[in-house]
Amino acid sequence: MARDTGARWAVLNGLWTFGVRDFDELLDAAGPYTMNGVTGLITCPTLVLEAENDQFFRGQPQRVYDELTSVKELIVFREDEGGGEHCHEGALLLFHQRTFDWLDTVLGR
Repeated sequence: MARDTGARWAVLNGLWTFGVRDFDELLDAAGPYTMNGVTGLITCPTLVLEAENDQFFRGQPQRVYDELTSVKELIVFREDEGGGEHCHEGALLLFHQRTFDWLDTVLGR
């Protein structure tokens, strides 16, 4: 954490979010938050978004998508279009357009 501002932010934010005192408590508190056993219960159409270079959840959107049994779509935001970072920073207009286009399709507009 002393050399990596991203790691420092993630840990400090996690401590604050979970209301815990140290890293070990953070790991214990965050452990139960998993999609294991949940994706099979999802029955509504689901849009899964993935950022090509996501520094926090690399590969997780694809895993969730693969486990879904409902109607689903995966949209990958690439670095060369500006959306490859976590939360598609740098391409928010593209993120909004693709998300609302999907909603229009799913909702029958």
